[in-house]
Amino acid sequence: MTDQILRLFSYLAVPVASAVTYMSLARRMDIVDRPNQRSSHRTPVVRGGGLVFPLSWVAFSLLNGFAFPKFTAALVLISAVSFIDDVRSLKPGVRFISHIAAFTLCFQELDVFGSYTPWAVALMYLVGVGALNAINFMDGINGMTGMYALAMLLSLMLPLSGFSWDMESALKSPLLPMAIAVAVFGWYNFREKAHCFAGDVGSISIGFIMIFLLLSIMTGRESLIGLSLPDRKVFRWEFILFLSVYGVDSVITILHRIRLRENIFEAHRRHLFQYMVNERGLPHLAVAFAYALLQFFIDLAVLGTDVTPSVCVLVLASLSLTYLWLKFLRTFGSDATGGPA
Repeated sequence: MTDQILRLFSYLAVPVASAVTYMSLARRMDIVDRPNQRSSHRTPVVRGGGLVFPLSWVAFSLLNGFAFPKFTAALVLISAVSFIDDVRSLKPGVRFISHIAAFTLCFQELDVFGSYTPWAVALMYLVGVGALNAINFMDGINGMTGMYALAMLLSLMLPLSGFSWDMESALKSPLLPMAIAVAVFGWYNFREKAHCFAGDVGSISIGFIMIFLLLSIMTGRESLIGLSLPDRKVFRWEFILFLSVYGVDSVITILHRIRLRENIFEAHRRHLFQYMVNERGLPHLAVAFAYALLQFFIDLAVLGTDVTPSVCVLVLASLSLTYLWLKFLRTFGSDATGGPA
């Protein structure tokens, strides 16, 4: 019992100490986001507060006998590169190489190379790197990244998922410590005027962790993260819906920008959530909560039902139509930074 209490205390102490220390150092070192014409904030805000996510994962790994060693090494690599990118911009090629290297270690952790064909592995690389960057691009308003991550973590922790709620099992699963880390980050970020942003180090690291958790389930290795699900199929493809809200916003926004002949790799304000905040004037936290709540209900549906391909298509089609209606029929006005064109 004493060991369990100490471990639980560590899960809280590490993100709290990391956040307090980093906030102080970042202000002294001037690691801040200053607003520009593409920003959704108006005052300088500390950047890189999401550093608490990889630090909390590393603490969890060490406290559990260096759990997930290859994935942990991958997370440290991708987080270090992302943090450097927060401080001084890196070339896209450097970031891309780090993503490929990180997913290679992640796939080794889950024995993907020994279980799937080369074509399937190639598809996993493509979808994984694409999803990771989509999560990063979606980190544009207060509360968005943290609430969306909590939606996944909390849904997986509910009884519907088969999670064992005895203390020992909970402490050995990464779900609890990561939920605590996101909540600590939320103390600084879930505000009308945020005290810090996640930065690339935060959005990339929590996105990578989310993808790892999903891959663990999709490849039938959910027991590694403390879950027990019915063994319905070889590859649980339906869990891709856990990223459906972000996915629909990202894909349609990219298609829209291609239609407008814009560089899809440059910063912009054409995501639906950016329209809702910047053009419609809705509160950051209300929009972020709406995204997270919608995703949370979709997650529960995936966990509680046997999702067929037709249901999956229906969900994605419904999200797409909702996106188009809200963005092009409910948002009016056009300007150089983001209005519908």
